[in-house]
Amino acid sequence: MAVGGFLGARMGAKVVVSKGKKFIRPLVVVMSMIMALKLLWEQHPQWFQSLF
Repeated sequence: MAVGGFLGARMGAKVVVSKGKKFIRPLVVVMSMIMALKLLWEQHPQWFQSLF
């Protein structure tokens, strides 16, 4: 698990240096929205079941 964390950190740092904030800022927004929807799904599944 430590090796995976280390490799992920290295790859993430390279992406930040090469792509800059054009890539990272939208990625942070998208991941935040996905995590918020996941939490809503876990806490209130009936809200989403009524949509489908």
